[in-house]
Amino acid sequence: MTPTQIDAWMKTWAPAAQKTLARFDVPASITLAQAKLESADKFGDAGQSQCALQCNNYFGIKASGTEPYVEFPTEEYKNGHPYMEPGAHFEKFSSIEDSFLRHGELLATSPRYREAMEAWKRDRNLEAFAALLQTGGYSTNPNYAATLIREVRVYDLAKYDVPPEPPTAATAQEKAA
Repeated sequence: MTPTQIDAWMKTWAPAAQKTLARFDVPASITLAQAKLESADKFGDAGQSQCALQCNNYFGIKASGTEPYVEFPTEEYKNGHPYMEPGAHFEKFSSIEDSFLRHGELLATSPRYREAMEAWKRDRNLEAFAALLQTGGYSTNPNYAATLIREVRVYDLAKYDVPPEPPTAATAQEKAA
């Protein structure tokens, strides 16, 4: 993807990320960075992994229990070295927007990410939030937090960490006209 395509992709999914910010207080910037990384194919093209295309799963959320899922191999890390896990069960969503909401809900309610969420609510520090997501086990990649923060900086994603303004009566009238 070119920088222009990535920027357009981010703008497309920013409202969904901001919805998770408003509803679950998960930083939209980190949500967008995770969506880009977790939904990318082997060429790094966001939204093009098989999990994203077949499951509308932009976050690599694994199924746990009775949710519909699809099985895919996944790259994991052990002792800092990558290996392929032959078949993980990835949750299947009816829409990409549903995967954004599930991601927000997962981070906001899972005990694994409690420390990250508490730190975010207390300090609004993206670096600490990303580091605590990694510590909580979101990814086995030892460079995950640094990669998320690099994505936030390169694509200026922190600008999305403010919920969008609700439409005013004037903007509603303009749209109706």
